[in-house]
Amino acid sequence: QSEPDDADALYFQALSLLRLDQGDTAMPLLRRLTELKANDFYVLQGHMLAGWHQAAKGRLDQAEDELQTLLRKNYENAQVYSILGYIYYMRRDQPQAEYYYQKALAIEKNNPNAHNGLGSTYLEWGEKRDYALPHFEKALSETPGYFAYLDSVGWFHFLKQNLSRALFYLTKAFRT
Repeated sequence: QSEPDDADALYFQALSLLRLDQGDTAMPLLRRLTELKANDFYVLQGHMLAGWHQAAKGRLDQAEDELQTLLRKNYENAQVYSILGYIYYMRRDQPQAEYYYQKALAIEKNNPNAHNGLGSTYLEWGEKRDYALPHFEKALSETPGYFAYLDSVGWFHFLKQNLSRALFYLTKAFRT
């Protein structure tokens, strides 16, 4: 396959490859996007999508490098902070995960991904477990019926030994 010269074509080809779960093939295209000096949108998208892909593949250091590059360039948005929250959640560093999810919510207070991530962080962080449910419920209210958020509410109820509520939400998540 050829690599396009046009910024739009680069972006959409990389995005298509990511959606086809061919992210490693998309990485050279994303790298080229990050090198475009004339288009801030593509620089932001290139780093953010590369960071998201690296995080999804468990390459947390590479993911963090991509996202920190954006922060050094003053590209701050809820998605960048939310992905950083996820990276620290996966590293089991709850204070840093909480910090980044809170930064995401400071920018976009109704961001369902950040709410669900922060809720998951609290759920695993024993002394803050009770803070999780309002965040899961907010995520679910922003994206009703989304299986991941239903699962989070169900898991919360399961851990709190509220088994009838857990069964309700987990069954609903499974059927979605």
